[in-house]
Amino acid sequence: PLVAGRRHPHNLEPFAHRLGDIVVRRAVPNAFAHRPIWHPQGKSFYVIQLHALVMELDASNFSVIRDHLHYEAGKPVYFRGGLAHSAEGLLALGTTDHAKKGEDLELYVLHMSNMQTKKKIPCPNASHIASAPNLSVAFVGGRNSYPDGKPAEFLAVDLKSGEVVKPELDFALDPRTFVVSPDGQHLFGTDGKAIARFRIDGMQLIHEETSEPVIAASTEPSLEMSSDGSEVWLLGLDPAKRHVPDGASFKVFSASKLADETKTSPADVFSAALDSSRKAFVWSDAKTPLAIWRADEGRAYYDFKCGTPRQIIMNPAGGSLLLLAGPDLFHVRWSEKPAE
Repeated sequence: PLVAGRRHPHNLEPFAHRLGDIVVRRAVPNAFAHRPIWHPQGKSFYVIQLHALVMELDASNFSVIRDHLHYEAGKPVYFRGGLAHSAEGLLALGTTDHAKKGEDLELYVLHMSNMQTKKKIPCPNASHIASAPNLSVAFVGGRNSYPDGKPAEFLAVDLKSGEVVKPELDFALDPRTFVVSPDGQHLFGTDGKAIARFRIDGMQLIHEETSEPVIAASTEPSLEMSSDGSEVWLLGLDPAKRHVPDGASFKVFSASKLADETKTSPADVFSAALDSSRKAFVWSDAKTPLAIWRADEGRAYYDFKCGTPRQIIMNPAGGSLLLLAGPDLFHVRWSEKPAE
């Protein structure tokens, strides 16, 4: 039940649902395509609701720790895409004018203490940010969330000075998807077929290694990484149907040595994650919202009503995850005892 005397997200589902040995709750309706992030210690998470409200929520009871509704000159800020940690504050991308179709998008640096705006830096047409808690540099790109807008470029942003550059690379990096390791030392990108690792040196990227080709170039790539930064994998969607192509599969690679394949995934996966604390591999596929493979128990499938496409964001402390499915954000945790 809800915690008396505390504020909660709008339309939070009042009760959780037990499905076997997991507990599921629709925690944040209308999160849309705003990918949330966990606090590094895993006790809370940051999420955007209804485009303009940025919140930090207690993961144990979903009460609001701090939040801010963003308006500028009487207009709501429409955040596009997800959030990211940095050494300078929480990062988000926003606009106040849909008519510009992303050309006026800015990178918002938010105070961690109150979610209010600290600084804004122009980053046109972007929807994706990657950085780390120890970095004062962010990398920006993504898919322009306005269908008829201009494509985003891959940019490096100095969060202190506001300088924005386009890194010179010897690799045809796809600006739509990339990740930064939690320790802030490496960026992983793709050319749409293989995975490449780059060492971060200020605003420059030094290409270190490239994996074998792992997906077809005709798919829309999506790069993911384990919460501890040890493993990385590349997924692909059919760009027309926004669905995983029939017969698709992907390989999981060691982040420190892309020549080492650690496992091969099930097919037709929307998103995946690793819970190293419980030795569990989690994925969401075309048939079921959530599936879990455990070394000592095998596979288990969990069916509940939710939309597509889906993204899984694993708690870095293990034991729970966030599932962004269609417009809604679900919280899933492993219960102590299976339901009888």
